[in-house]
Amino acid sequence: MTGIRRTVRTALRAYTSEGAKASFSEEYTGTLEVGKRADFLVLNRDPMQVEPEDLSGIRVLQTWREGVSIYAREADEP
Repeated sequence: MTGIRRTVRTALRAYTSEGAKASFSEEYTGTLEVGKRADFLVLNRDPMQVEPEDLSGIRVLQTWREGVSIYAREADEP
């Protein structure tokens, strides 16, 4: 793979708090805080604890939007 490489921490921040700032929505999205929307994912592995080449193997187990579960992976899904 060629191109610019970032740390996992930097990439996560770009998709969360920095993304919220870029879209002028940091008052209600971007971080998990009281009074914010509570949009988040539950992953099967901690992206901060896996090797960079294993990041693509991380799977979404649950998706929450505004504090409500909108997706849960079935037990037999790969």
